[in-house]
Amino acid sequence: MHGSAESNRWQKQKIDPRIQNRGWLACFHDVPMELNGTHYNIDRVVVGKGGVFVLETKARSRSVVNLRGNWKVTVDVDIVNFPDGRKKDFTKQARGNARSLRNLLNDAGIPVSFVKALVVLPG
Repeated sequence: MHGSAESNRWQKQKIDPRIQNRGWLACFHDVPMELNGTHYNIDRVVVGKGGVFVLETKARSRSVVNLRGNWKVTVDVDIVNFPDGRKKDFTKQARGNARSLRNLLNDAGIPVSFVKALVVLPG
């Protein structure tokens, strides 16, 4: 993280009761990070009994191609295949964010053996 103001903002976020009632302990939005002088954010960090999760949210607009309502995406290993032929690997960023967060937590004295990376495609 970069700067105490952002660290304080990260710590002060409250958990949504809707997920707290389901066993989640904390949920942080737009977590500020820094790597080699580059500032960026992690969309969501969720902490629960199952561990620490990084959620990378990717929204895609629908193509103008008429697909007759078929907007089902498929995943082949790490590649997301969109019905209009577009292909994208969103997992590289999510895995990198998970690795950076794990390192940050360990450097801060919070022992975490792994952080799970998830890609969320709303819609």
